[in-house]
Amino acid sequence: MIDWRPFKDGGALVDAETCLKDAFSTDVRPLLREWAQMRGLASDPLSAFRQSGYQEQITAERAEKNRAMVSNYA
Repeated sequence: MIDWRPFKDGGALVDAETCLKDAFSTDVRPLLREWAQMRGLASDPLSAFRQSGYQEQITAERAEKNRAMVSNYA
């Protein structure tokens, strides 16, 4: 059981809730794009992934591997 008594004094609980709401509603995407660019990474990772062709490559590799593993017990 949580003892809420320490939080009732001075509105600390309300302050904590406000802090949490502010953190939740803060858009950090511009900061993340800047961080990635400073490190030579893609500023839009999903777009970079799609342009890389990696998904198509591994899909083809797995399909080929699965074809090789098919057996017929009939």
